[in-house]
Amino acid sequence: MSVQEDGVLPLVLEDLTESLKQKARVELGETEEAVRNGLKELKALIKEKQVPICTDDDFLIMFLRSKKFNVKKGFEQLKNYSYQRHILMNYYGFIFTDKVMPALHHNICGILPKRDQEGRAIIYFLPTSVTGKVSKH
Repeated sequence: MSVQEDGVLPLVLEDLTESLKQKARVELGETEEAVRNGLKELKALIKEKQVPICTDDDFLIMFLRSKKFNVKKGFEQLKNYSYQRHILMNYYGFIFTDKVMPALHHNICGILPKRDQEGRAIIYFLPTSVTGKVSKH
């Protein structure tokens, strides 16, 4: 999807817009070379350290972008993410179904269908909607 008539980005994007690509170049140092080299180094570290994680380029680039293409810092964040998702999988499975879903069903939190002017997804919470007890569906 692309920018809609009102100039607002939809929640799901297939690729960055030209303005977001420019912003990534300026603020993150993201270039084709940085992406290519960063992904290559990151995948090598994942293989070397045997980190159980998805190696899809679109997934890994999130860790590179969040650390401005510093591969070592991105890898540390990736390891922490992997630990949280794999070692504590039973806890996350429990908390998602038992805690998060009722909040979504009762409109206590949600995701807006459009992004902000900077291209960021918007998650909202309505604490006034919380009554102290949320029934399960």
